[in-house]
Amino acid sequence: EELMRQLQQERKSHKSDNAASQRKIAQLEAEIGTLRGIVKHYLEEIQRLGKENEGLRNELASSQQQNQQLTQTVQLARKLTITNLRMTAYNKKDKVEKKINKAVRLGVSFTVTPNNTAAAGRKTFYVRILSPEGVLLGHGGNFTIDGKSVPCTQTKTEEYDNGELPVSIYWNAGGYTLTPGNYTVEVFA
Repeated sequence: EELMRQLQQERKSHKSDNAASQRKIAQLEAEIGTLRGIVKHYLEEIQRLGKENEGLRNELASSQQQNQQLTQTVQLARKLTITNLRMTAYNKKDKVEKKINKAVRLGVSFTVTPNNTAAAGRKTFYVRILSPEGVLLGHGGNFTIDGKSVPCTQTKTEEYDNGELPVSIYWNAGGYTLTPGNYTVEVFA
């Protein structure tokens, strides 16, 4: 009889434990369902943010490309433009000489056009005169362009106020023999 009572007690205890376990299982299943909903929401949010980030990356790349193009446009707009470039030969009397082999001095003149985008201030102009044989005349120093040191014939510094600026640069031939032919004149600032 004692054994019977113990078995009944154990059975009640198991029923009670079983009911508690069933409640706990139901509670855990509900929590799992909630967690699944949260995970699904986060996955959808991650996917949405991924698409948004891709759009922002494309926008950024497009903006960077536009900025690069704008920078190049501004750099081009800041460049000085010249007109009326001419070279004149002069003799010993400082008169215009038609025969180049009698010339002792060369003059290069040009006009810098107005440019409100360019920075005003002192500008150094570098002139390169190449003989018909392609030889650079003179030794007027060097200047840097595109990271390279380039020799020039003569330099001159002028004050530029963004308006039209006439410039004349002279080079004394000294020991050079000037020969007839086509001379090339390059101007850099």
